[in-house]
Amino acid sequence: AAIVSAVAGTTRDVVSVTLQLAGLPVLISDTAGLRPNSDDFIEVQGMQRAAHEAQRAHLQLWVYDAAAPPQEPQQLDTDAAVRHSSDHLTCEPPAEALHHGD
Repeated sequence: AAIVSAVAGTTRDVVSVTLQLAGLPVLISDTAGLRPNSDDFIEVQGMQRAAHEAQRAHLQLWVYDAAAPPQEPQQLDTDAAVRHSSDHLTCEPPAEALHHGD
């Protein structure tokens, strides 16, 4: 089970389920959303996982907020979004994440 929220930037893990469609096994994965950048180390990790899953996918279904649909053509260029996210998402871990019980 996963903790879910409607708040942007809170999805961290990839949640997957395998099901049968017309007798064929299909793996469906729900991931973090992809944004241009984040100062949150954990959010960046979630977006990197999402980009990796998107690159592995045979088919991608992108879900957008109906209250704020894409307005610019580049917002619909999913290949560029995945490339950008997997190649350029970096964020240093906070100092406290580097200390393990010292």
